[in-house]
Amino acid sequence: GNYRLFSHVTATFKILATGSIDPTIRIDTFRLENYLQPMDKFRLALEILFAGYVLVCLLLEAARMVYAPEIGFSVANVAVYFAKWSRYLDLARLALFVWFLSSWLHICTHELNVDLELPLPANKSIDFDPLIKLYQMHTIMGCLSIVVCMLSFFKYVHYSPKYGILIRTITFAARDLLQYICLFVIIWCTFAIMGMLMFGAALKEWSTFRSAAHTMISMLTAEYGLAPLIQVNRRAAVMFYILFLVIVYFVLVNVLLA
Repeated sequence: GNYRLFSHVTATFKILATGSIDPTIRIDTFRLENYLQPMDKFRLALEILFAGYVLVCLLLEAARMVYAPEIGFSVANVAVYFAKWSRYLDLARLALFVWFLSSWLHICTHELNVDLELPLPANKSIDFDPLIKLYQMHTIMGCLSIVVCMLSFFKYVHYSPKYGILIRTITFAARDLLQYICLFVIIWCTFAIMGMLMFGAALKEWSTFRSAAHTMISMLTAEYGLAPLIQVNRRAAVMFYILFLVIVYFVLVNVLLA
């Protein structure tokens, strides 16, 4: 249920360099005292099993790094271990698992989780920001762990006749794809800065570099059109929109597909 579930609301008004005001409201939801209800005990047991699994994987990975059946324990095995790209994925996955568990342990042992008394006194102010940042970091580590686990899955389908073709093709084209990504990022940042300078003072979605980059994604998917830009500066809007479509959509995207 929603037992000991809190929401922290933050309202900020930011005066941007372009002259506009960017109001934002952020709502962070978090739970305190996570192991009070019966179902929470079952979740605690699963978390302990997961921690044990991570510990066993760390020991096995450390042994695999310095031990080979042919020659036994040797420092020379380290170079052989890192010769395979899949080893880096394994280490990244374990590092994220350890970070994920350590952040959760930090949350559970935080003073607000241990010593908070309810109801809160009317004349007492409590700073929840450190705990909220811990929850946010914990969530990010969990999401990254899922992504790395997904990438690790391709290690096991590498020898499949059908899926292996995809993996070998991406591996063979990795250097060219990296060069293409660098070029794409440079052009994308250039258009984001152009849009921020031309339309940032009038349109909120172009007021910062980050929001401008996000708006360009909407332009690329045809969710954001030319009409809002024309209201600010017709000539600049038409020039910017046509250049973006020609260079990014018709050239870069089609080069990637080709």
